[in-house]
Amino acid sequence: MQNSVMRIRLTHVRRMRIMSRMMKFADVLKALADRKGGRDWALVAEMAGMHYDTLARIARGDIGNPGVLAVEKIAAALEKIEAAKAKETSA
Repeated sequence: MQNSVMRIRLTHVRRMRIMSRMMKFADVLKALADRKGGRDWALVAEMAGMHYDTLARIARGDIGNPGVLAVEKIAAALEKIEAAKAKETSA
C-alpha cells in the first residue's frame, strides 16, 4: 500500500515539474516575441551560449521541443538582461 502511495506522490511531483517547465517555456517564448529580432536576440543568444539562428528557430516555433536545458539557458539570459535593465533605470 505504501508503494502505491509513493508512486502516486512521485507521479504528481513529476507532473508538477513538467508543468512548471512548460510554463517557463511559454514565458520564454512570450519574452522572445516581445523582443522580436534585432540586438536583443543577439544578446540573448550570446548569453545563452547558442547561435542566433537556433534562438530564432526556437522563437518562431520551428524547433517544437528545444529541450529543457536550452529553455533554462534562454530564461537565465533573459533574467540577467532584465536585471541589468532594471539596475540601469534605478541608477
